[in-house]
Amino acid sequence: MSTRLTNKKNTGSTSQMSKAQPSKKAAKKLKPAKPLANNTHVNKVQASKNQAFTLSSTALSVCVALSSYALPSIINPALAAGPKGGVVVSGSGSITKDAAETIIKQNSQHMAINWDSYNVASNERVQYIQPNSQSVSLNNILSSNGSVIAGNIDANGKVILVNPNGIVFTQTSTINVGSLVASNTAYITDAA
Repeated sequence: MSTRLTNKKNTGSTSQMSKAQPSKKAAKKLKPAKPLANNTHVNKVQASKNQAFTLSSTALSVCVALSSYALPSIINPALAAGPKGGVVVSGSGSITKDAAETIIKQNSQHMAINWDSYNVASNERVQYIQPNSQSVSLNNILSSNGSVIAGNIDANGKVILVNPNGIVFTQTSTINVGSLVASNTAYITDAA
């Protein structure tokens, strides 16, 4: 079968070309090819899902490894027994402690305390009684371990907790303060 084509670019004249046409049976068997762009998109989406799964499984592995190693020993309420070894190094105030409560009475606008350790079990409370809502209590935690806060911290002013080994707040913790900064940076100077 021949088809007549017009070549308008060159001379505008008409030429004849022979073009093979498939039979009706063959035409039914032919399926249109899927565009390459769609397959490429599907492959990119699948690769993205695989990468996300790889990242998720890696993150899960790290969390499981950390939780089985470090967290049970530091979240154990028997090991907490409230903040220990508090010494006021700048400003003025006092620290009193009974079985489940630590009370920090701050007399100056700014106060800094160095703690040997600072953990709060779920049945414990640390209360800061400060002169006003703008008062600041800086708490440098000198322990070689991270701190775990599973109980209550109350303050009418600002509380800053600094532990270079980290601070974990569990789902049982209750924080009721004017403002709180928890940092794992190096210790902040005691100068007020």
